[in-house]
Amino acid sequence: SGDTHEFDIVVGADGIKSVVTQTLLGRPASRPSGFSAIAGITFLKNHSDLNPPAALEQGLGLAVGPKGVGMFLALHRPRTKDIVPESIQEVAYLVWPVIAQDPAFSANITEMGKELLIEESQRMIGPWASFYKTMIERTERNTLASINFISPGAMIPWPKSRLTLIGDAVHPMPPTAGAGASTAIIDALNLVDLLRSESWSEALEQYRDRMLGYAPIAVNLSRPALVWQVRFGNTVLRRVALSIGLPLVGMVVRVLRRK
Repeated sequence: SGDTHEFDIVVGADGIKSVVTQTLLGRPASRPSGFSAIAGITFLKNHSDLNPPAALEQGLGLAVGPKGVGMFLALHRPRTKDIVPESIQEVAYLVWPVIAQDPAFSANITEMGKELLIEESQRMIGPWASFYKTMIERTERNTLASINFISPGAMIPWPKSRLTLIGDAVHPMPPTAGAGASTAIIDALNLVDLLRSESWSEALEQYRDRMLGYAPIAVNLSRPALVWQVRFGNTVLRRVALSIGLPLVGMVVRVLRRK
């Protein structure tokens, strides 16, 4: 519009396509990670025959099949039956994303309609057990989403100025560790605390240095699951893991639990 405004500081919180990041560092905030996902939610209320794996009652699950195709699974069972009126109680549901390297998909998933996303997800897990295919088929279509995972493109120190960055504008990450939003909240809390106690110049410099200490750790936490998906794409490694590695880990866990 041509309007001009003056501010003491500018905080770039404008996400993975941040204009502030591009201005401050001369490079985009994000870059493709090489992985994508199709995700959805399957409600269990009307599907009593759909029995999730028992292990999901204990926490999140990651399944990795042939060719490095993976699926995260999260089971949500509300535990508020005795304190929340029945009229507003939540229902149990499964959250699933099918994750793979981009070349494994038959086309650009962000351009697919809902039914094509279902078909593509089922194609990706072709040899898997019928439970997974049924779960996908019964997914609520309005919950379906397609996501291209991204990685940081400019997570480096920037010159001292009145500009700073928080959240996805500086440390975008794949959602596989669930750390993106929480790390952005930590950014905001640190920035506010420092601005309260220091001059803007000192506050922004200290914030930058502090954030560039913990943010890379959070980003790295999102990578191991994707790395193992690639490794299990190797047929030999997959067979060794399934026949020797995982049984051995299971035996060690059982022994430790007895102590």
